[in-house]
Amino acid sequence: MKKRYLYMMGLILLLGTSCSDFLNENSKNQTYVTCIEDLNELILGEGYMPMQFYTGISSTGTCAVGPWIHVMDDDSKVNNNSSASVLYVNSLGTFHYWLEQPFVDATSLLAYTDKTWEKLYKHINALNAILYELEEYKDEKLYAQLKGEACFLRAMYYYFLVNIYGHPYYEPTAMTDQGVPVKLSEQIEDVNFQHASVADVYKVITDDLETAITCLKGVEQTSIYRVNEMAARTFLSRVYLYMCQWDKAVTECNEVLKSSYALLDFTQLAATDNKVFGNSPEVIFSNGDNRMLVISNSKSQYAVNGGSVNTAGQAAAFMASDELIALYDQDKDARFHYFEWAENRYNASQNKDFRGYYVTFKLCRNYSDGDLVSDFFTLRLPEVYLNKAEALAMLGQDAEAASVLEKLREKRFVSDAYVNESGKDLADLIRDERRRELCFEGHRWFDLRRYAVHPKYSLRKKIYHGFDSEHVGRYDSYYVLPEYTESGPNNYIMPIPESEIFINDGALLANPRQDPEIVTEVES
Repeated sequence: MKKRYLYMMGLILLLGTSCSDFLNENSKNQTYVTCIEDLNELILGEGYMPMQFYTGISSTGTCAVGPWIHVMDDDSKVNNNSSASVLYVNSLGTFHYWLEQPFVDATSLLAYTDKTWEKLYKHINALNAILYELEEYKDEKLYAQLKGEACFLRAMYYYFLVNIYGHPYYEPTAMTDQGVPVKLSEQIEDVNFQHASVADVYKVITDDLETAITCLKGVEQTSIYRVNEMAARTFLSRVYLYMCQWDKAVTECNEVLKSSYALLDFTQLAATDNKVFGNSPEVIFSNGDNRMLVISNSKSQYAVNGGSVNTAGQAAAFMASDELIALYDQDKDARFHYFEWAENRYNASQNKDFRGYYVTFKLCRNYSDGDLVSDFFTLRLPEVYLNKAEALAMLGQDAEAASVLEKLREKRFVSDAYVNESGKDLADLIRDERRRELCFEGHRWFDLRRYAVHPKYSLRKKIYHGFDSEHVGRYDSYYVLPEYTESGPNNYIMPIPESEIFINDGALLANPRQDPEIVTEVES
């Protein structure tokens, strides 16, 4: 089995190496897959992302999506008590400060391979081959399950690709807005790959998720690390929310809410208890690494870009931003225990780097085997409540939206969970609840992108990330991320790897970006 597995995967070439380097020949004629169990092994080994919990000792990144997803938005700031607050000292600084080219080595300042693009397409290539091979086993018991899992996973990778490298979904221009290349076949194509439109990429995502739902009906989930029908419905509700197809989002949420998953009552937990963990009744599915301990409170070396060895550097001890902390009622909201005042956790008298900020322990407090969840792709029941509440509010059904939101808040607030807002005030409250609930789970950066083009309540904001060039314990300058713009340089969209543009003879277009402005004061 192992030899067949390695031989097949050796044939799957990476889009990250070349957009034209897909399967060299018809994969059916090039593999030693002899039974459907071989494909089960393949999907576990090459379809799903690897999962690992990273500490100061174990810190080599393996997943496609780098930890930079957590430091570009307004939920994080760099530790101004540390020399790591100087640009380039830490591996995530180039992302935190939105440089024109963030994929550069922190020390040499030389560009390195964007492993995110490469690894996401590698997974897609593997899934295309698996889906092709599966058609030989339609009569097998595992057929529907594996097809459903493969379609879900392919949708997940295209979701990340289009939300990292493409424009946010805006229905009036989605057919012309630049997305990412799409390939669904295992066949070799002697072409230069081009961008599909954002609408076309989302069509692939929704089609795959609808297929996954159909195929996974009745399939018993053996682990949160394998997809089931409710995971597919939860994810599809998120995608419909991004597309502003609010009635469809509500439909998917309603199906999930009929399931056996349940909200965990945070008000009954101790401050130091885990809040988000694998064995929680809230967790539906999780896939990918957990790097939050390293990002938030460690100065250990780690790789920021899927294991790219030349990007290891000193972690900046990124902390929760003042703006995020201010959103919590510290006396009433049990979610405030996602964070801990660093001086209580560490001996500040011996290490000034840990003075005066909140360490994020949301996903890394007291984990043991079986409790690990990803910090960038975990599907939880609270998201379903938030997705439904938002969709209902956008449909003008304020009373029902408030009722849905209250059900979540009752498990989070020790008192005053009642919701009486309406209209834009209700929409703003739902967005704040989403931020409080889902911070550091890979949502905020994508949410800011979609809010910027929202057809009903658009939200565009400047973000300021400070640094302390004098190492005196306070920011003296700030990098500014301008408001989202539809034209010209846009640092809300990551650059297409230059190697891909070159190998495809210019058929792929660059995403224009620019180095941000530096100011000495934050606008009020």
